[in-house]
Amino acid sequence: MFSFVLIVLLAGLLFAASVRFQGGEVDRRVAALVLGNYALRLAIAPFTRNLNVFTNAGTDSAGYEFMGEVIAHLWRYTGIHYVGGDELPVLSETSLPPNIYALVIYVNGGPAHLGCTAIVAAAASLVCLDVYLLARLLGARTNVALTTATLVGVLPSFLFYTSNTYKDGLVTLFVVGIFGCAVRLSRKFSLVPLAFAVVFSMGLWLTRFYLLFIVPAPLLLGFLGLRSQSILRTILALLVVVASATALYAYSSAPEVATTHASRTFATATSQDVLDANAQGGSGVTFDSTSPAVTFVPKLLYTLFSPFPWQPGSLGLQIGKIEVFVWFYFFYRATRSARLMWRERRSDLLLFFSLVAPLTVAYALSFANIGLIVRQRMGIVIVIMLMASLSWRAEEDEEEEEFVRPPSNVHKAA
Repeated sequence: MFSFVLIVLLAGLLFAASVRFQGGEVDRRVAALVLGNYALRLAIAPFTRNLNVFTNAGTDSAGYEFMGEVIAHLWRYTGIHYVGGDELPVLSETSLPPNIYALVIYVNGGPAHLGCTAIVAAAASLVCLDVYLLARLLGARTNVALTTATLVGVLPSFLFYTSNTYKDGLVTLFVVGIFGCAVRLSRKFSLVPLAFAVVFSMGLWLTRFYLLFIVPAPLLLGFLGLRSQSILRTILALLVVVASATALYAYSSAPEVATTHASRTFATATSQDVLDANAQGGSGVTFDSTSPAVTFVPKLLYTLFSPFPWQPGSLGLQIGKIEVFVWFYFFYRATRSARLMWRERRSDLLLFFSLVAPLTVAYALSFANIGLIVRQRMGIVIVIMLMASLSWRAEEDEEEEEFVRPPSNVHKAA
């Protein structure tokens, strides 16, 4: 029963967010987009639960939901509290999704698959809303921003993994959310996006912790306010960052613990045993391990552009081939946008580059499975699509500038 109450409650919150965050001019199509994405995911949730689209489909989602039931059972004896890896070692790397699901299950009085899925569906809908808002903030045309957000919502992999209890919807929300906070801070310093960035960072640490060593780069650039062209703000922000880092290293062991954790995780993820294990299955890919430098380029290409049209595999792999054509087109548009941004908006281009480049390199170094990389690169794909949405406005501005600029022979004649 609680699942249906939660579904309605989340729908109301999504509607309120889609209206509130638009500001003064409210476009009803945005609310329809957000609620439509939410409803679509809930509608197909009963089918995706047991649909064997990918080689290991259902493993992660069922595992998180099962651990949610375990935590809910534990709460009945010990009281409601956050359960991490210290109590259940299996949660040492990913503890937030099971705890969220546990709360839903606990209040529901038993298993609540649809209620748990509603959390992930709402997260995916918020991603679509943020893509639209960021596209408009960065200068994209309204219709282009709306179309881009719509396409993001129906990307086959994003749709599949956010219509079940996988953690990918939450991860994408945190990654895109942190990037959005960076963009907003680069425009104007405010405590609101800074507070959201802290919340998103904490959520990311508890969901896919190793990304937290990569995504703060654009956040730091946004906090420094390079785009504001205010030397005073940049200096003050830099002093705050240096003072905070100094205090952490002097009075806390957190940086050392985090660095050790990151080094151990990177070593494990790039070890040959893990790569061989990930390469097992229908969408695994093996590379010559004798020369890591030589194999990096093909790994990078696979990370960005696989699955390729000629590759056989599961139904999920074939669906992915439809998605990559949309992805190829937006990647091409993003290159045009980058070329135009290089001339006039280099600070914005640096924000995009500071997120996409490290993420891509990190995933390429550990690449061994197409199905896995399709899930991992969702944040990259969505941010690149956001960047691509700016290309149409940039081209229009360029054409208008050429139209109003007098021909060079006029000046010569004068």
